[in-house]
Amino acid sequence: MEYEKAVITTVTLPKSLVRKLDMLVTKGVFPTRADAVRYAVERLLKRYEG
Repeated sequence: MEYEKAVITTVTLPKSLVRKLDMLVTKGVFPTRADAVRYAVERLLKRYEG
């Protein structure tokens, strides 16, 4: 994957989703919340690119 300059974006999530993200980080699935969210957004966009 090519890396480009990042843009800081703020999102508001329910506590339940943040807890699930934190669990993935704790388990070592992702190194950070940001990486988990980035992965999810990339997957969503690929799904709907057509």
